[in-house]
Amino acid sequence: MRFSIDRLRLLAAFGIAATAIWALAPYATGYVSTQAVVNAPLNTVLSPLRGQITRRSMPVGSGIAQGAALVVIEAQEQDRRHLTELRARRMQLDAEIASVDREIARLGELRSGLEIRIRDYRARMVERFAALRRETAAELAAARAELRRSAAMLGRTEQLIRNGHASEMQAEADRAGHSEASAEVARLTARLERVSVEATAARGGLFIQDGWSDAPYSQQRLDEIALRLVVVEVDRRRAVGERATLDAQISAEEQLIAARESFRPAAPSSGVIWRESGAAGETVVPGDVLVQFVDCSARFVEVSLPERHFAVIVPGATAWIRLKGGGAPVMARVSAVLGAGAKFDHPRLAANVPEERPGQLRALVDFGGAVLDGEPGAFCHVGRTAEVRFPSGGLGGLPEQVRAAGARLLGSLTDLFPGKAEAAGGSGDASPVQPAEATLSSR
Repeated sequence: MRFSIDRLRLLAAFGIAATAIWALAPYATGYVSTQAVVNAPLNTVLSPLRGQITRRSMPVGSGIAQGAALVVIEAQEQDRRHLTELRARRMQLDAEIASVDREIARLGELRSGLEIRIRDYRARMVERFAALRRETAAELAAARAELRRSAAMLGRTEQLIRNGHASEMQAEADRAGHSEASAEVARLTARLERVSVEATAARGGLFIQDGWSDAPYSQQRLDEIALRLVVVEVDRRRAVGERATLDAQISAEEQLIAARESFRPAAPSSGVIWRESGAAGETVVPGDVLVQFVDCSARFVEVSLPERHFAVIVPGATAWIRLKGGGAPVMARVSAVLGAGAKFDHPRLAANVPEERPGQLRALVDFGGAVLDGEPGAFCHVGRTAEVRFPSGGLGGLPEQVRAAGARLLGSLTDLFPGKAEAAGGSGDASPVQPAEATLSSR
């Protein structure tokens, strides 16, 4: 009977030892820090306008999906004077462009009429010069006939003088008549050439009269209209360009007014309402805090560790996180490590950071995408303290780890109700690291 009791006691002792070893195995194979707090960015939405809340935000602690409306504000009043001025200027430009279009149409009709008149005038002038050329050609033919007749008469008179039947005076008269006929032929020949030149110029739109050349009045008016059209079209292009600029300014002003008429901020990421807005109907002014929400997708754990582990705990290293109060541990990765002297401001974080102590480095462990037991927890577990284990074969040295594990095993055998876990792995620090419990504020 006594043997059985001794065996039971021995089995119980072995069970206690095995349980202690199982519980203390992480401390013997790595470093476990209890100085860790779950944290996440805190986004604050400010009012950009003066107005009233028409739809309040969800209550504190409510989950919100990415893209969901956080709160709705309607503006009380809007200054539309600039938009009114822009629209008035655009109406003026519309009237100016319409007037210019009418002027262009009138000048176009006038130009068409003058072009018809010029074509008719040119055609009549060409016909006139053709008739004049035929007339001159006929006169030239008559003059040449007269020249031949005068030449024949002069020849007979000279023959009669040689025969003694005519006087020298008669011969002089015949010579003068022959010279006049020759000069008339030359004059008409030159006139025919001039008429040909004038006809050619008339067909090209240039009309030569009495030794000088010029375009007709219709052509001059057509040139004036062409110049006027150039000036008017330049004015129209300027007005159209200015109107296009005004359209862009009006559109931008309308969009700005529409944006000022209501403000509907959307959540850039999934999260939890940290501070809710006022009630519907409450008045807000620019700069008022409307709502705050925690970005659960970017949460992380900030861990305090002895600085001697700086060379081992590096970005990308594996870490295991277990929230205090229960739950299975989850694996995460170290995203950044800061030395003891680093300044790290926290202007937009939702929870308090671990207490800073001399000789302590800080590691930021990212686990925004990890799923913890009990998810979704209140406020994505922001503010909760955690144990973070860094499994590594070189943290503190194996003999030191074994001594620490033995000490804890001895304590487990003498006290079946151990207190909170402390930093292990052969730290050798004079004072163990104590947890920094973060209090979660609802506002």
